[in-house]
Amino acid sequence: YGNVLGREPDAGGLDYWNQTGLDTSQIQSEMLKSPEYKSSVQGLYSDVFGRQPDSTGLNYWQNSGLGVPQVKQEFLQSPEYSNGISNLYRSVLDRQPDASGQMFWQTSGLGLPDMAQQFMNSPEYIKDSGYQSNLIASLRAANKDPMTNNPGVTLLDNPKNSTLTLNFNKPVPIGL
Repeated sequence: YGNVLGREPDAGGLDYWNQTGLDTSQIQSEMLKSPEYKSSVQGLYSDVFGRQPDSTGLNYWQNSGLGVPQVKQEFLQSPEYSNGISNLYRSVLDRQPDASGQMFWQTSGLGLPDMAQQFMNSPEYIKDSGYQSNLIASLRAANKDPMTNNPGVTLLDNPKNSTLTLNFNKPVPIGL
C-alpha cells in the first residue's frame, strides 16, 4: 500500500488482498491498474503543479510502474517544478530566487499551490507588497478619534525582525 498508493492499508482492502492468493509483485501490479492509483496520480498534477494533467503526461505516469510516492518525487525533481518555484519568486516577490531559497523550496516537498500560499504569507511579501501599509492606513482611518483627530492606531514597527505591533487607542468594532 505505502509503496504503490502512498497510504496505509484500510482493513477491508488488506483483507481483500490477503484473500486473493496473489504474491506481493502480483498485488503491486494489480494496484498499479486500480482506479485509486490512477486517480492519485492525476491528483498529483493539481497538488504539485497546480494544474490539470495533459493526457500524454498522465498516460505516461499512470503506466510508468512507479508508485504514487515515486511519481511525486519525480514531479518534485522536474524542470516544471523548479521553473514554477522561480516563477513564484518573480511573480509574488518580484525578484529572482537566491540559491539557498531555491534549494529550500526545491526540497520542501510542497506543491506549488501550497508554496504560493507560503510566499504570500511571508514577511517579505507582506512588507514589500504594500499590503501592510494599506492595512495600517485602513485601520487608522477606521479608528480615528473624531474629537482629537488622532489616528486610532499607533504603529510600532521593528524592521530588525519584521514584526509589527498595532496599539488601538479605542475598541475595534466587530467586523473590521
